[in-house]
Amino acid sequence: MMKPISRSELIHAQAAIILAIILQLTVAEPLRVGPKFLVAALELILVFGISYTGPRRHKESAETHFTISVLLIGFVSLANAAELGLLIRALVNGTQLPGKSLLSGALAIFLTNIIMFGLWYWELGSPGLSGRRGSNADEHFMFPQNQKDDDWQASFSDYLYV
Repeated sequence: MMKPISRSELIHAQAAIILAIILQLTVAEPLRVGPKFLVAALELILVFGISYTGPRRHKESAETHFTISVLLIGFVSLANAAELGLLIRALVNGTQLPGKSLLSGALAIFLTNIIMFGLWYWELGSPGLSGRRGSNADEHFMFPQNQKDDDWQASFSDYLYV
């Protein structure tokens, strides 16, 4: 049976995504993908997705939760990559945007990328949003604490830090 995500870990993950939402709303219009609220809406769905999958992952099919979480994180990651492409194009081809808008947009994209990487790493390293857990023999995502203490489990903050 899979262990559900602790309430504090769930809140940390949701707070990080809410920070990403705020950052995405600060990106200037020429550097945005689609309407102003498109990426923010995807991230908001991810916040609710975490609320749905976290407490239920030990009761229901983990495969469905894995698919939902990977799709949501993937959509946000692709939108963030597209915004990076628009930023690079604006820097290379020139733009009417002031330097402050370009720098704040670059910072927002960079920080959102860090948050999304933390979510990817959390999901793939386990338990993540879906509650999937790799075998103990799978050492691809092993923290040093796992070598000393079998009961230690990485939290979202650990994955975000990496």
